Amino acid sequence: MLSFPNSDEYNHFIAELRAVREEAGLSQAMLAERLKVDRTLVTKAEGGVRRLDVIELRAWLRALGMELLPFIGRLEARLIRHTKPTHVKRPSGTR
Repeated sequence: MLSFPNSDEYNHFIAELRAVREEAGLSQAMLAERLKVDRTLVTKAEGGVRRLDVIELRAWLRALGMELLPFIGRLEARLIRHTKPTHVKRPSGTR
């Protein structure tokens, strides 16, 4: 089975999320304050230690002044430029 948290794609996801934070001119502590969470949560997420679900990602992006769909577009463009797709094997008999 593939290990997505350690995949090249996941590393680019984290890098793009960090880039958006830096473009917004916010430190990890400032983002944490906006999210009303401990700074270590931001540090762990940006370090790839803690994963974000899509609802958390949406909240983070809104705190950074960005909507989810434009971020996904940025991420997809980055992945196209920098990675080979990770293919997931489908069970036989499915499309």
